[in-house]
Parts: sequence; C-alpha cells; structure tokens
Amino acid sequence: MWEYYGLDAVTGHDEMLGDVTMPGARWFTGARLNFAERCLAQATDARAALVSVTEGGEPVEMSWDRLRREVADVAAALRRIAFRSATANG
Repeated sequence: MWEYYGLDAVTGHDEMLGDVTMPGARWFTGARLNFAERCLAQATDARAALVSVTEGGEPVEMSWDRLRREVADVAAALRRIAFRSATANG
C-alpha cells in the first residue's frame, strides 16, 4: 500500500511495524504525511474533485483547480492564526 499510493516518494519511515500488539499496532513509525497534499496529487481533468448534491437534489461539481485554491486559502488562514497566537503568547 505504501508504494501503491506513492507514499514512498513523500517520506521515509523508521520501521514498518513498530509495535505488533493488537489492538494498538504502530505502523510506519517516523513517517510524516500531508493528507491534503496526497489527495490533491491525484488531480485529473478527467473527473471532478468533489461532487455534492444541493437540497433540491442537483449535483454540483468542484474542479481540482478550485479545490486546490480553497485548500490553499484555508491553509493560509490557519498559518495566520497560528502566527498571531505564537506572537501573542511569545
């Protein structure tokens, strides 16, 4: 799965299975993953990024470009909030 989803190109890991205790097994310890980045890496013009349905039952499609812009806007807003918080407490 690590290779299938291209995670090996994103990050390394210390060990594949750090703790075999079930429940609570620890997989890919030391790995770091940006979930939004991995989702956006699958962008294609062949299909919409998201399809929602209005209350009236009409489907509404969102393009990958629009989704990418909206994700970037939210990320920028969260960074501004974190910066203000850090400077206020700092």
